[in-house]
Amino acid sequence: MGDGGRHGSHGEDAPVRVREGTIDDAAAMARLINGVIAEGAPVLLTGSFSNDEERDFLATLSPRGGFHVVEPRAPGAAAAEAAPVIVAAQVFAPYAAGMPVHDHVAVMGTWVDAAWRRRGLGRALWERTAAVARERGFTRVFTDVRADNSASLAFHRTLGFTVAGVARGQAVVEGRAYDVVFIERGL
Repeated sequence: MGDGGRHGSHGEDAPVRVREGTIDDAAAMARLINGVIAEGAPVLLTGSFSNDEERDFLATLSPRGGFHVVEPRAPGAAAAEAAPVIVAAQVFAPYAAGMPVHDHVAVMGTWVDAAWRRRGLGRALWERTAAVARERGFTRVFTDVRADNSASLAFHRTLGFTVAGVARGQAVVEGRAYDVVFIERGL
């Protein structure tokens, strides 16, 4: 991730397409997230998510939030496929809905399939998310990352995120406690 969009989605011949996600992407999103969890990546999610659970989550996103997905484009492929294939996604939502003092802050999560990392997909997602988040009144974005996820922390730093704090032993995964780094940036 984070190579400056070298393989971004800006032209018709681009190998990927970044688009706004829809509820119909639930199964593909569940496959992506479950794959990242199953590979043993140092993430803050555990277990697995069913298609219905992912559909329920996406359906309850705040109207101010949303998500974007990255689909691969095969040369000469038809525009519409029967089932979407998603290789990266980014979700954002209000940080603390119902607390007016935080109305300007969004929280986000990013997932990229292992085979598609370091191709600029995360940056392409961020550019789209940041633009939409600004349009929806957000001025800051906040997220948390396991402290041992050096790739994610490095990626976020390239986007201008800075460390807001560290919570010691905040996440417990399979009986082991991990520190969590809280990072943020302005829009």
